[in-house]
Amino acid sequence: MDDNELLRAIGILFDTVDPPPLLIAQRALDHFDLHHVDAIVAQLVYDSADGLVGVRSTATTREVSYVAGEVTLDLMAERTTGGIRLVGQISPPAEVAIVVVQGDTTLRTRTDELGRFAVNGLDLRPLQLSTDHGLRVDGITATNLP
Repeated sequence: MDDNELLRAIGILFDTVDPPPLLIAQRALDHFDLHHVDAIVAQLVYDSADGLVGVRSTATTREVSYVAGEVTLDLMAERTTGGIRLVGQISPPAEVAIVVVQGDTTLRTRTDELGRFAVNGLDLRPLQLSTDHGLRVDGITATNLP
């Protein structure tokens, strides 16, 4: 038995004895479908909640900024009666597709000619945002909202 046959046998054993939850397996596959191999992961450079982690706040919005190369992504999360509304802008302005993934929900939108976009109906769980030109932001949260 060579290494590949052994790995296949071990995979079959784990799939039989302790298979991964279907949702987890699908999310792993979706992750590869949504992102380019050469995606640029943006770095957080500003968070309005700095210093407030674990502290109840009266703020109804949270603002964050990310930078990836020459691209800046400014985001504002605000609590609305329909959940969390995420408003953003890409600079320099570009018309691009935006994909927001939160749990098993995937929302798609496009920026306007000024690089602005909005997504409604989110909740406080972490989310991932990506664009069709390779920008990706992981772990965005609005957890400091009251």
